[in-house]
Amino acid sequence: MFKRKGENLDYTCTADVERGEVVVINDALGVAASTAKKNDVIAVYMTGVFLLPKDTSTELQQGKKVYWDPAAKKVTVDANDGAESNPTAYLEAGIVWETALASADKVQVKIG
Repeated sequence: MFKRKGENLDYTCTADVERGEVVVINDALGVAASTAKKNDVIAVYMTGVFLLPKDTSTELQQGKKVYWDPAAKKVTVDANDGAESNPTAYLEAGIVWETALASADKVQVKIG
């Protein structure tokens, strides 16, 4: 039986969030649809193309799989699996929608 399209997820905020900020919910990555305070319930986009922060040392090519570094709060091509040097495992974020030059501080990423 069909329930929902699944484009948005209702989420109870565990911290204050800004509209457009990446929200990590267990093993899932989404983007806040609105600004909210801790304990507010908001919609989190689970699919779509979003402009996300990236490291300015690497060019990201269109179609490349990218990951979310929760410590740096940036997209990376590194698929860190929780190695001892950095125990925080990265989440798969999606693919680069449009090539971003190394100097760019943001990149379009297709999530979901």
